[in-house]
Amino acid sequence: MTEHEMEELIATYPKDFFPRKDMVLKGRQGSFSGVGRFDLWFEDEHGTNVLMELKARPAKYQDADQLAKYWKALEDAGKGSILMWLVATDIPAQVREFLDRVGIEYTEIHEGEYRRVAAKHNFTFRSDSGQARPAGLPQRPPDGREWHGSTDWGVGRNAAEFLSRCEPKSKAFFEEFFNRQKTMTRCTQITWDHESGFSMSFRFGSRGFCKMIWGFPTENRQRARSGNSDSLCFPFDFAVKEGVSEGFLSDFYRALADGVCLRGGQKRPRICVADLSQEEIKHILTVVSTYVEKAAAG
Repeated sequence: MTEHEMEELIATYPKDFFPRKDMVLKGRQGSFSGVGRFDLWFEDEHGTNVLMELKARPAKYQDADQLAKYWKALEDAGKGSILMWLVATDIPAQVREFLDRVGIEYTEIHEGEYRRVAAKHNFTFRSDSGQARPAGLPQRPPDGREWHGSTDWGVGRNAAEFLSRCEPKSKAFFEEFFNRQKTMTRCTQITWDHESGFSMSFRFGSRGFCKMIWGFPTENRQRARSGNSDSLCFPFDFAVKEGVSEGFLSDFYRALADGVCLRGGQKRPRICVADLSQEEIKHILTVVSTYVEKAAAG
């Protein structure tokens, strides 16, 4: 999926991504008063000009700083009623803090959300090299399964590559884990740029997505083992910084610990997945599903 395709989806279906706003597209890929460029220009229900910068990757401090300078230049030029908005697949806590401080709006939109909107409107991703669902096909594949990932009706390319670096026992666990995640795509998102593995985020009510689980295969991308091999890690210390309540995390920890051995302490507990019994696997998946639901309801 390319940044241009993400831009096309937001430009065409803004209500799907920002349900609380009524925005009309005014322009794309232009400049405003010669001060700087914008990806998307909307006008909202209050007559405010919304200039949106889109990143098909995690946001960096430099992105936020550039937007802040752009907004200051527009203000100095006497352009009022302007709202700057940064959209990225991930916005780290330190970048959010800066954006909050300078008054710039921001939204995390993960790839799964773009694909959900695309499926709803029969939008085809040309960048998927013919593997995306062509316009006009039914909402479900012939076998009745939901559309997930960027390939055909099976495991997505990223998941398949991840599983190829797992030994049989850990592969069996992660296959069940990914299958369970497919039933929760409205409330969870998986990204594949976390070290050698993946990062799974839960949706917390109106707050948005927060990283809650990291997964590591047997081998890293250089085909070497690391200290995190064959494990699920729960980065609760990061979750606290993103605003997740300590009560929620403590309850999540205790629920996991009731049926499986946790290592590493309560700030970042870890589970070795290579030698789990079927009962332990079921316990982990049930607890994760339960707390995904609790997060979404909170």
